[in-house]
Amino acid sequence: FGIFSHVLADNISRKNDTSISAAMHTEIYLDANATSAVHPAALAAATQAMRDCYGNPSSSHATGLKAKAMLDGVRTLARRVLGAGQGRLTFTSGA
Repeated sequence: FGIFSHVLADNISRKNDTSISAAMHTEIYLDANATSAVHPAALAAATQAMRDCYGNPSSSHATGLKAKAMLDGVRTLARRVLGAGQGRLTFTSGA
């Protein structure tokens, strides 16, 4: 809360308004440890993947194979972007 109260106090003084409610119209989110806003491109990619490739990538049916192909492509791209070698790259759904 130390950083939050400092930023909030600065926000109030810039507005020349002594009420906290006036400063709360602009949210300053500092709890990225819990969650954070999703980048619009990431949201669009996730939405498309959930809409178009919803199958279990471990399954051998057509929908699963499509999901596996997408997952393998994303792993390849992530390795390239991260500069990682051919080692194992695991995606997790949580922390």
